[in-house]
Amino acid sequence: MRTGWIVLAGLALAALVGCDGGSEPAGGGNAPAPVTRGAAIDAEAVMKAKCAGCHGLDKVDSHHFDEAKWTETIDEMIGKGAQVTADERAAIIAFLAARDKDVPKTEH
Repeated sequence: MRTGWIVLAGLALAALVGCDGGSEPAGGGNAPAPVTRGAAIDAEAVMKAKCAGCHGLDKVDSHHFDEAKWTETIDEMIGKGAQVTADERAAIIAFLAARDKDVPKTEH
């Protein structure tokens, strides 16, 4: 179970540093459809597809933030070139914030 969270968190951060290169960043005009499972975005799949190529998943797992700090972090990654749609961004933030809801938060 812990390994699954590690994978998901790592993928979220890698997506935020621009490893995908195939889609427009959040707010872009011609972004491809987000990775979905049914009608909802599969944040785990997005992180696997767009985050792990830039940095290990352990980097994401080592951080435990609230929603505001994950938002700041993901927006920083987008600023560095991460290629995620606005919907993918929101799904990743929600996923990571929910994962970290009941754990002590890290400072950076």
